[in-house]
Amino acid sequence: RPIRVLLIEDNPGDALLIRLALEQAGIRASFDVISDGDEAAAFVLGRIRSERVPDLVLLDLSLPGRSGKELLGLIREAPSLRNVPVIVLTGSESASDRLETAALGANGYMRKGGELETFMRMGAQIGELWCALLR
Repeated sequence: RPIRVLLIEDNPGDALLIRLALEQAGIRASFDVISDGDEAAAFVLGRIRSERVPDLVLLDLSLPGRSGKELLGLIREAPSLRNVPVIVLTGSESASDRLETAALGANGYMRKGGELETFMRMGAQIGELWCALLR
């Protein structure tokens, strides 16, 4: 079956490029795309009571409403989501962001760029990381 991906990304162009990059990397996925941190929090909290938990979360840090870090904390506190892999996809080059998200339980941290080639590399890396996380 396709993997269920929860993509939390406020930039529609980036969301499209991420989806295309994963498809190009050979990852069969169904997506729930949310562009607002508060909506994502409601979605995540709703998933706790649902049987359709995502297999993978791709999370931007900079969102309207709640931040990606706050969402990562919610995900790691929820018993049904605690073990779902979360990969942070961000434009931030901050070492403190990388350290904070790792401390909050992120499984990966990738820097987004504005070029198609960067997104294609990210898709391939997510595919490799996803396989490693399943082992």
